[in-house]
Amino acid sequence: MRLKIAVVILHFRNISLTSQCLQSVGLMKTGNFDFYIILVNNSPEQNFNKNDVGKYLKPGKNNIPVYVIKNTKNMGFAAGINVGIKKALSDKNTTHFLLLNNDTVAPKEMLTMMIKENSDIVSPVIRFKSLENRFVFDFGGMVNRWTGRTTHIESDKMEENKTAGDIDYVSGCCMLIKRGVFEEIGYFDENYFFYYEDTDFCTRAKKAGFSIKVCHHTYIDHKLAGSIGRWSSRAIYYNLTGNAKFISKHLGLRKPIGFTYLFLLSLKILINRLAGK
Repeated sequence: MRLKIAVVILHFRNISLTSQCLQSVGLMKTGNFDFYIILVNNSPEQNFNKNDVGKYLKPGKNNIPVYVIKNTKNMGFAAGINVGIKKALSDKNTTHFLLLNNDTVAPKEMLTMMIKENSDIVSPVIRFKSLENRFVFDFGGMVNRWTGRTTHIESDKMEENKTAGDIDYVSGCCMLIKRGVFEEIGYFDENYFFYYEDTDFCTRAKKAGFSIKVCHHTYIDHKLAGSIGRWSSRAIYYNLTGNAKFISKHLGLRKPIGFTYLFLLSLKILINRLAGK
């Protein structure tokens, strides 16, 4: 059976980042699959149309089907990406969904490598630059079942044997998801605006028995929070509020512990901000 993959990209404000992402998608190698692009425009003030998408794809790639959906407002990541997922699900021949942040750049071989993993949810290794301007490789993450906080498994080397064991979640900046996952557990929870929606989705998927893996043979470059800034006040706000929603939804009887930890963490951040750190 020939696979059909929907590449769903959520655009927000930064056309330069989105154009780089699209260029890398246009260069991706294909194997026993076809793919098409759904770009969801989460910036209604910008007229980003099908022709704009096409001009960012490399010459010779203009045969890739492209769909552009313009939201009436910035709906956040979960609700925004759901618009594209629902569009892709309407095509009964679509077997997989590659979700991409617009601040990512994919290598040519990434998709073919990820397909070989044959996991229900798979991510490449995420490569990003640290505050010290060095490359860091992210191999997925774990969730603390007592506090609800997440921990990324990181290394300064691209090691294929990293996280050989089980992981709890992978980053929503790049996820390849089989159709059956959405048909079983539904979409991303739209109560999350930005941050923790990927952790929530993977948590629900694991509870339903789906497999989650990181493909150690390829990576994707990610400009962390390229649209709003990694350590901006907005980013911190969405992270903390997303964490609170995750605690409320998933920790059960451990919620008091989770909220106590979150309160202390918020207090620490506030003190550091006031001290100019």
